Amino acid sequence: MRYANVTRLSCPFCDSPVTVKKVNIESDQGIDFGLLDCKTCHAEFPIVAGVLITIGPDDFVDIRDEVSETRVDNGVKPRLLCELLAADKPSEAFSLLLRPCRPTPNFLAVPSLAKRGPSQVEIGRVRRRPLHELRPARRLQALADKSMRGRLTGWTCRRAANVLLKRREQLSAMDVIDFYYRNFSLSEVANYFGYRFGQPRHLSGLQLASHLRARGGPTIDLACGAGHLTHHFSYRAETAGPVIGVDRDYFRLYLAQNFVAPDADFICQWVDRPLPFPARSFDNIFCSDAFHVILNKSGFLREARRLMSDTGVLALATFGNRAVRPQEGYELTAEGYRELFRDSPHVILGEDELLESYFAGTGPDFRPRSDFPPELHEQKWFNALLTNRSDDLRQYGRNTRWPHLLGRIGINPIYHPEQRTQDGALKLRFKFPSEWYAYEDRKYTRYAPESVELPPALLDAIEHGSVTEVSESLASQLVLVGLPDRYL
Repeated sequence: MRYANVTRLSCPFCDSPVTVKKVNIESDQGIDFGLLDCKTCHAEFPIVAGVLITIGPDDFVDIRDEVSETRVDNGVKPRLLCELLAADKPSEAFSLLLRPCRPTPNFLAVPSLAKRGPSQVEIGRVRRRPLHELRPARRLQALADKSMRGRLTGWTCRRAANVLLKRREQLSAMDVIDFYYRNFSLSEVANYFGYRFGQPRHLSGLQLASHLRARGGPTIDLACGAGHLTHHFSYRAETAGPVIGVDRDYFRLYLAQNFVAPDADFICQWVDRPLPFPARSFDNIFCSDAFHVILNKSGFLREARRLMSDTGVLALATFGNRAVRPQEGYELTAEGYRELFRDSPHVILGEDELLESYFAGTGPDFRPRSDFPPELHEQKWFNALLTNRSDDLRQYGRNTRWPHLLGRIGINPIYHPEQRTQDGALKLRFKFPSEWYAYEDRKYTRYAPESVELPPALLDAIEHGSVTEVSESLASQLVLVGLPDRYL
């Protein structure tokens, strides 16, 4: 889609219709680079590499810390992006949005990507250099960039933009995650996004998302990140209504739009501020793994209620409990969330209950409870359903298929190949990518086996993308998962 039809968009500043002003580059999916504008207040909104930016013209498309929202880098003003697009300089506009998610980039990453091309992939495993091997060189580069007053960073971002745009069709999502988060930014976020499919918190989100998807109708994924759950909503669901992802971080949306969920549209905007849609535009409003890091939660809920249709629901997956350490973002206690949700019929569930129902194949039980279970206070992660109608608070039906198998069936990237047997089978071993990942996702080992062996026929089917049936053991243990077509 990519905003080829903008009639459903409205100006976030004056609610007037938004129209196409200029198209720099168009692709099969729609507008790749261009400008939208509002004829009433004359605001302009840039589209850069398929992502629409509706942040105020003199605000910053900045980089912020994942869990505290502390500004890492001011980023660029949308006004400057509009000026560059008006002057037919799309690559320069893109380069200004490629600041690393840490203060100083690893400059060696860009020439390396340009020279070697995509990462070498072997049966679900991407070969990569450990982060600690890259940090010493980065310290020297930081000193060089400081002496050059940041000009080295600017050159590197322009070089990166050129490589990512020219080789976009040759790269996969894991290539881009490795390049930008692991090698360019040296960030743990590489593991969070790269190994997202199969995480306990991802399954909690899937349990809610699968039942929203079954409802049909327009869907908006707020604070969608790199689009892992947006992929679930949008994957080959042409008749289910439009799917929109919104996040404040531009590069996550570039990754989502171009590699993870290309059938959806993505907007760069703060989710607690006015969004460019008329009231009651969405039947399904979804937010996963982000509500607890939003400071202005009442602003988020106010905007969500404005966008929710009369029969709509708001599903909040995986938000943190302040009573359980470690804390991140701006968490509340269970009582705090109940007070925040008091104006809407709602039910709050713990992660354990949601995961138990997921593996049992049943739907989530959102029937109203007369009391607040004491064990809920001990859960680190909450999930909630808010609605305009109490009829939506009920026991949901069984899943007809494992939700995590939606997509191209492949080996869960968290499994690493060990050796081939004489008959051609492949032995895989489960391996956490970092100590922090292992700490945050320790529940993974409850359902994922430490090692597993895949027969040659299945490996051949995976390689050719022709897997149609998956054994119950491999599916229930998350050895095989559904991935976006361009993930690996």
